[in-house]
Amino acid sequence: MSLLSPIKLNGELRCRYERWLTVQRYSSETRRVYARTVKDFSQFMNRRPVTNANHFDVREFLVVASRKGHATYTLKHELHALRIFFDFLNMGGLVPWVAPRFVKIRSPRPRVPHVLSEAQVRSLLEAANNPRERALVEVLYGTGARPGEISTMRIEEIDFHAGRIRVTGKGGARFILLGKPASKAIRRYLSGRTSGFLFTEGRPRQRICVYSAASGGWRCRWKEYDDSGRIKRIRSAFIGYKEHLTKAAALARFQRIAKTSNLLRPSGHLPLRSDSISRAVRNLAARIGLRVTPYFLRHSYATHMLDHGADIRVIQELLGHGRLSSTQVYTHVSKAALTDTFIRCHPRSRISDSEN
Repeated sequence: MSLLSPIKLNGELRCRYERWLTVQRYSSETRRVYARTVKDFSQFMNRRPVTNANHFDVREFLVVASRKGHATYTLKHELHALRIFFDFLNMGGLVPWVAPRFVKIRSPRPRVPHVLSEAQVRSLLEAANNPRERALVEVLYGTGARPGEISTMRIEEIDFHAGRIRVTGKGGARFILLGKPASKAIRRYLSGRTSGFLFTEGRPRQRICVYSAASGGWRCRWKEYDDSGRIKRIRSAFIGYKEHLTKAAALARFQRIAKTSNLLRPSGHLPLRSDSISRAVRNLAARIGLRVTPYFLRHSYATHMLDHGADIRVIQELLGHGRLSSTQVYTHVSKAALTDTFIRCHPRSRISDSEN
């Protein structure tokens, strides 16, 4: 490996790191984010091997990211990703010490989550144009699941009778409860489908186009897919000269050339990615003049349950939080719960006007 150029070495280490994250059962979204951070750091090293990096390089990388506008939470996550990466390099004997662990970032202030009102959630549901959009919002708000957990939901893991679904994501596998509105929306969206990912990428079929090349001939470019729905390779071919073939004849010849290629992307094979879920929710909310992300619905789920009297530890379990402190942030935004506690517990909260 030492004979590789720095750029190729960094790329090879990043690929091996991604494979190791898979072995460690990190979620696909976490693997993607961590790999992107390592790629950004490799580019920052400017043709130097990442194995030569020290804690000053890590600090300067974070300084540059901060100047680009990265929030403190983002910087903290990037530093964590680099720590895991250099732990991996150290475990393999490629670095003698873990440079990012000699860098510390000031803890960011706790953020108060964005929460929709119950009326806004109803408006969002009414704005859905099709069963897929309705089911997506019902599941996000009705279960409080993370986008990564929504992405990996499988139909086989849904127990409609018990009203629950097994999901895998941050913290491993767990069961989340499924209310009747969400169950009804899912059944309508599935239309009889009984297996595969619950929400799948719905990309259109590729359009085969024969085009005129600068050489005066007909050429064609197309994608071949494997059985899992991923692009196996992109091919191109020269079909013939225009003086001998019409466009229709060229297209017919292409069909013969590509008859062994899998031109159709199988539908329902790939899960809806977290970024696609976010885009779908943003576009839906834009119709009613709101800015909403999937996490807004998760926060609203927890806050509205707290408003209606749910115990904070029950909400912790439903959200899949490992620490109660992660759930307690919702007590800062639940006005109904705060008001109720104040009226019940403060001796001066029920003083009548006549006593003043």
